[in-house]
Amino acid sequence: RIAVEHLIDCGKRKIAYIAGPESLRISNIRYKGYKEALQRHNLPINDDLLIYCDFNEKMGYDSCKSMIIKDLDFDGIFAVKDRTAAGAMTALREFNIKVPEEVAVIGFNDESYDIFLEPALSTIKQPAYEIGKEAAHIFLNERNADLENFDAQIRILNTELLIRGSTVNSKT
Repeated sequence: RIAVEHLIDCGKRKIAYIAGPESLRISNIRYKGYKEALQRHNLPINDDLLIYCDFNEKMGYDSCKSMIIKDLDFDGIFAVKDRTAAGAMTALREFNIKVPEEVAVIGFNDESYDIFLEPALSTIKQPAYEIGKEAAHIFLNERNADLENFDAQIRILNTELLIRGSTVNSKT
């Protein structure tokens, strides 16, 4: 939701979501946030701007290229992963579409290469170390639990919006 709201704050109104595989829970959780942000700002949800694909650069590239070739009207892209966003940015560049002026792009993960993309990729940073630590803690505490009476645990850790050149024009 934070990623899409950032795109909206940047003036984007027709935001595509390049999701991961539809069968994965994380794709659907992020879609829920995407949808909530659009609804919160009274923006339409266009099913043509929702593309499910694998978590890699090629699928991000192919998905974005497909939207361009179909002449779909979009001015922002939220990608499920930074790799997917990087692929989408390559397609935009191939079609001479300026990032962020014409289409802003934001990913999710804060990969180490994000700052080396041109422009640098805006992203949502998740606390990977803390996620692993919490998962290990839960596992160690519950490894001998009675599976019949096991209660799933949910931990919500804070993320951080990292604003870079792919969503904000550094010249303004």
